Amino acid sequence: MVDDVADLREEIAEALRSSGYEVHTFADGLDALHGIDTAPDVPDVVLLDVVLPYMSGLEVLRRLREHPRTATVPVLLLTGFDLTDEQLLEAGDTTVLRKPLMLDEFMGRIRKLTQGSP
Repeated sequence: MVDDVADLREEIAEALRSSGYEVHTFADGLDALHGIDTAPDVPDVVLLDVVLPYMSGLEVLRRLREHPRTATVPVLLLTGFDLTDEQLLEAGDTTVLRKPLMLDEFMGRIRKLTQGSP
């Protein structure tokens, strides 16, 4: 989970943990890339805010797609803004959810991306 808003990051992480998922949180894209790169296992899904300090979520997504280890990891982009056509094209085959999140829809997307199991 990568989001620079601490309250939202922790709220989402808690909802996921209470459903049995293991969650690692990061406040910016640089820390997230480092954490993912040094983790022993590849994440089942990356939850990624579009607007982040130091590096945009779309740049993080691009770097994840360039690395063979993370090229096929599902990414769920979260945004409170409308994405331009160019940004949507850059995101490619990536799920985008608008903030504020509806918990039922969000958890449904997570289950779908992780094949239903934590």
